[in-house]
Amino acid sequence: MTVARPGVTSRRGRLLGVDAARAVALVGMFATHLLPLRAGGAETLTGLLADGRSAALFAVLAGVGIALGTGGTRPPPDARAHAAAAAGLLVRGALVGLVGLWLAGLDPTVAVILAYYGLLFAVATPLLRLRARCWPPGRCWRAR
Repeated sequence: MTVARPGVTSRRGRLLGVDAARAVALVGMFATHLLPLRAGGAETLTGLLADGRSAALFAVLAGVGIALGTGGTRPPPDARAHAAAAAGLLVRGALVGLVGLWLAGLDPTVAVILAYYGLLFAVATPLLRLRARCWPPGRCWRAR
């Protein structure tokens, strides 16, 4: 009989798989922003491997980061904890959004999605008190 481990963590309590996925996404984002995606009408290796995929991985990991940073499957226990988690998420969203707007102002050759992430963080704040069982949407708002 084997016992499943909940997740491999570092000494500081970080999930190593999530950190590895973040590293892959970050390398892919740098590659798509700095290296050519097409040459002579054909896609380069960078374009084939990273264009679009790294942004999608980055988006998924943004959601994972929101979930892990605000308590995982358990919503904040009281109003004070909810306010602290929401404030942290709003500050993070504002900073990410401002960096995204600044980068978009530089007229890059690829889409800058950081401003959308900032908006995602702001939209996620009212959802922090919902339990994981609140799927599909509307299930938690029915009369009990």
